[in-house]
This record gives sequence, structure tokens and C-alpha cells, in this order.
Amino acid sequence: MAAEAISMTNFFTPPKVFVLPCLAALVLVGALTGPIAKSSGASPPCTYYAATNGSDANPGSATAPFSTVQRLANALTPGQTGCLSSGTFAGDVSLSHGGQSAAPITITSTGPSTPATIKGRFLTLPGGDWWTFAQLRFDGTNSTNLPSPTIGSDHVTFSHDDITDNHTAICFDLINSSQWGTAHYTTIDSSRIHDCGRLPATNNDHGIYVSGYSTTITNNYIYDNADRGVQLRGSQNGAVNHNVIDGNGSGVIFGDLAANNNDVSRNIITNSVVRWNVESWWGTGAVGVGNVLHDNCTFSSNANTSYNANGGISGGNGYTTASNITANPGYVNRAAKDFRLPSGSPCVGYGPAAGIQPGIAVDTSTAPSDTTPPTTPSGLNATNLATSSLTLNWVAATDNVGISGYEIQRAGVKIGSSATTSFGVAGLTCGTAYAFAVAALDAAGNRSTTSAPVTVSTSPCSTVGTFSTSLTGLSTLTLPFVWRFDPGVATAKGYFWVDGVNVASVTGPGPYSYSFNAGSLTPGVHTFGHAWDTTAGIHQTPASTYSLTVSAPLAVAPVNTVAPALSGTAALRSWVSTSNGLWTSSSPITFTYQWLRCDASGGNCAAIAGAVYSRYRPDATSKGYRLRAQVTAQNANGSSSALTPASNTL
Repeated sequence: MAAEAISMTNFFTPPKVFVLPCLAALVLVGALTGPIAKSSGASPPCTYYAATNGSDANPGSATAPFSTVQRLANALTPGQTGCLSSGTFAGDVSLSHGGQSAAPITITSTGPSTPATIKGRFLTLPGGDWWTFAQLRFDGTNSTNLPSPTIGSDHVTFSHDDITDNHTAICFDLINSSQWGTAHYTTIDSSRIHDCGRLPATNNDHGIYVSGYSTTITNNYIYDNADRGVQLRGSQNGAVNHNVIDGNGSGVIFGDLAANNNDVSRNIITNSVVRWNVESWWGTGAVGVGNVLHDNCTFSSNANTSYNANGGISGGNGYTTASNITANPGYVNRAAKDFRLPSGSPCVGYGPAAGIQPGIAVDTSTAPSDTTPPTTPSGLNATNLATSSLTLNWVAATDNVGISGYEIQRAGVKIGSSATTSFGVAGLTCGTAYAFAVAALDAAGNRSTTSAPVTVSTSPCSTVGTFSTSLTGLSTLTLPFVWRFDPGVATAKGYFWVDGVNVASVTGPGPYSYSFNAGSLTPGVHTFGHAWDTTAGIHQTPASTYSLTVSAPLAVAPVNTVAPALSGTAALRSWVSTSNGLWTSSSPITFTYQWLRCDASGGNCAAIAGAVYSRYRPDATSKGYRLRAQVTAQNANGSSSALTPASNTL
């Protein structure tokens, strides 16, 4: 995996109730046989209640409920149950008290046919042990785009829930943090975890991220997450069994931070869209031991066919494989997220156990199932066209029950979801044609046919830039230039020449300047030049040239010509290194280093005490900051410094 390093972010659409259609002509057998899980029809034994029209000043009774999940949770003690009425409860929730082994605390919906939605950051902290969350929707969308639910406590169970964050961040983050706690014995069972992580994929956002211990992930549908469906990074003694893991960026990865003794078995792992169905990556840490991938059914249909070998199993190190089969499961209706298996499927016996239907259990005994798909959205068009972005708009679809959202596609690949009839698209290339389409979804998981694709082009690329030059003394020639185009034109490049040799290049919006140390030149006339390019080609001749006559070698301090850069994983407890960059000097150079903590913009940096080497391993005091390294070059004539770009936020 050395050629394709994987970024490992360490810590810090709308959800649907799926009522599957009755398929009279289809006999379902094996692992997914049996009816959809039904509620008993009786209300749970609720100790306290909360409703969206309640008040936190109320006593929390059925007739005078609380109004927030946080107030409800604060009132509960071991063995008690809190019940949420239907509706959306917006607001972050943080739990630092809990139940007991024989008396866990439960939060659930008053009726599974009208499940409640908890919207915002959901976090358990040390002391928040022995909680169960059942028959709930979790919409982890939050203002900080941090993972949700984040689990930092012990014995927390999620059962028959629907978890998403509408493609904004990691969903489940089972952490191992000296500051925020460690997840032990987390159980995620019979739930749907889907549409988590930013699109297009960033290689950082996953459905379930496991750094905790003794985690059980079983009988779930884990699908359409931007990056990994399940990432086992630092996971110890985890079990990933009897799940359907489909259509994620990649399915399961065994990662670094001593991920050991994890069992991945009896799953159906299919159709990863970015990378492998199963792979490993160990970074600079020790390779894991005791990890086993066995008795799974895998199938790969990646557009990049290099990931389709062996059913999409990479064959990487740090885990062993045994008795896995490669076969197309032939899901009943993959587009509608109906992952049941038809009679005769080669994957019968894998996936959720017999009789289990992941997601919120809906009582279908009295209500007919909705099998009618929405109408196809019409009138797709683009507005606000720019060089790197545009806005898509369309006429709303209709449905016999109601529209839950829309799926947006580019060139046939899903790029996002919208609850409204518009969607902003960014990160495009100027002067380029793109084909977009849209489909409608309803709450039962029915999906309309996809609209006819509409081809639109971004605005033409504008003039790339202009250069100016100035001489500063006799030692340094400075060629500064300012970009004159939209910052989204990421392919534009500027090039610098010295004596006909390209010595540096820069890409993207500036302004930039390039300084060359004339003190390293031999006496004589030297030519400097620049050019620009917006395509894959490079101008072979500088667009403009300038001459400088050097009468004798000059004694000057080192001059940085290429900035130093970070490498490695910028994450808590992971090593990150800086290069020296490139320098010119008339005499030998020595280097010193200073690591800095910076704010979210990469500015307002402060030196980290003792961090004076070319490598640094950030601890919890660096959480929430971005890192930069200052490299100082010194020769006999003086010193000068250069900064690396800022890392991601830790």
C-alpha cells in the first residue's frame, strides 16, 4: 500500500424509515429471510418523556414532557427509560453519567411507527456507561462537522437505529482518547449506517471508525458512505459479523495504531466505489496481528477494475484470509436499499441473521407497505455558472406519501443528496462540460427513475496571470506575480527558469513570489524567466526573460526556493515529519526546526515547547489545532526561515 497512502483522521438523504415492499413472486431465504421486524404495538415502559412541543421546565411526564433530549437524559437514572415523541429534536447531546450492568439506561421512541430524530452532535464521555439507544433516527449534522455519534465510554448499545449525517463528516467515532475517553464494549446492532462523509470522497470520512476495544458490529446495513464503511484503526478484539457493507468508498480496512485480533466474518461486502472492498494500511506503526477475514461473500464492481481482483480483497498484510467466496448477491432492490437476498443467491447464509431487518422496526401489521416510487424530477437546469461551481435546480417530484429527498448524480455517479430542489456543486474545472441527473426518494426507500442527464459547462478559463519583476540589491532576484483568475482554477501553473532550466513551479491561486539567490552563481551573465500554463503541457520557452550580471560570487544567507512540506499522518499520537525544502547558498547549510500550533486558518501560530526536531508526534494538547513546521537554514553568512503549509485540523 506504500504507493497509495491512506489518510486516517483520528477524532474529532435525510434518514428514512424503510418499509420494504411485499414481493409476492419472490421467495426470500437464508440470512435475510423472515418478515420485517415488527413492533409489539405497546408503548415502552417510559419513566420520563420528551416532546418537541414540551418544556424543560416540565416534570417530564407523558402529559407534561421535557422538550430536549439533553434534559431527558439528565433526568434518567440506572434502569430507567426515556421516551421521545415523533419529530426532530435539534441540539447537541453530551452524556457523562450512565446506568449499571444490570440496569442500563434506555432512550427510545414512544412508538417505532413514528420514530424520533435526534439532530446534532451526539457524544458520550467517561462515566457515560451502560446506555441503550433503540428505534431512533440520528442525524449527525452539526455546525462543527465533527463525528456523530462519538463514543468515549463503555457498554453503549445502538439497536434498530438509522444513522446518517447527510454527507458532512464521520458518523460513528468509537474513540481512544486520554482527554475524551475510550469506547469499550460498544455494540452497533441491526441498524442502518449510511450517507456519512463528504462527497466527493476525501479519504477521511467513514461510516464507522473504531479505535476502541471489544466492539461488536453486527446485523447492520452499512452503505453509501464516502470513504470506509468500517475502519478498524487501533481497534482491539473487535467483531464485524453478519453485516451488509455495500457501495462505500471502500468496505473494511484494517488500520494502524495497533489494530489487533479483529474478526471480520459472515458479511456481504460489495460494490466499493473508490478502493477495495477489504484492505489494510499500517502507516509507520507496527503491523497488526491476529486480524482475520473469513467466511465472507464479496463482490466488486469498481469502475477502476484494478480493485476488482479477488472479489475486491486487496491481499494486504496484517490480516489473514480464509474461506471467503466471490459472488454477486443479487440484492432484491439495491437502488432502493433493499439488501435482502432472493432465493438461490450464492450469498445466502451471509449478512444479517435470519429474521433480522436492519433499521427502525416498523409495525406493518396494520399499515400497508408503500411500494409506489416517486415521479421523476423534471426541468433540471443549472444557474450561477462560474469557473469552478454551479447550482442545479429542478421541479419537485411527487409521491403518494411524500418525498424524503433527492439523489444528485454526475456522470452516473452519486455526488450528494438534497432535501430541497436545488444543489450546489463545487470543485469543478473551468471550461469543462459535465452531465448531471437527479432522482427522487420517499420515506419507504422507493426511488424514482433517474432524470435524463443535462450537460452544462462551467465558465471559460480566464487569463491566467501577469508577472512583474524587481531587483532587490545585488544578491537576490525576485520574480513576484499575482494570479488574475478565479481561485477555483486549480490547474493553472506558473514556472520559473534560471539559465533555461525550470527551477520551481506553483499551482493555484496566489499571489506567489519566487526569490533566487544570485550569490550561488558564477561570475557572468545569467538569464531568468517565467511562463504559465493551464493544461498538462509546459511552455518550453519562458514567456519573458530578464538578465542579471554577476561580477563575483556573493556571500549571503541561505535563500529558500521550495518551501518545506509535511509528510506522514497529522493525527494525535501519529508521527508527522517535515522536509527541509530547497535552498540556495554560497556555503554549507545546517538546519534547525520548530513545530507550531496554529488556528483553524493556519495562522496565529505558537511554538510548541521542546518540539525542535524534524519529526513531531502530537499529543492531546494539539487537538483542535493545525500544525506547521518552521525550518531555519543557516550558513556562515546568516540564517533565514521558511514555513510548511498547515496540516489538517487534529
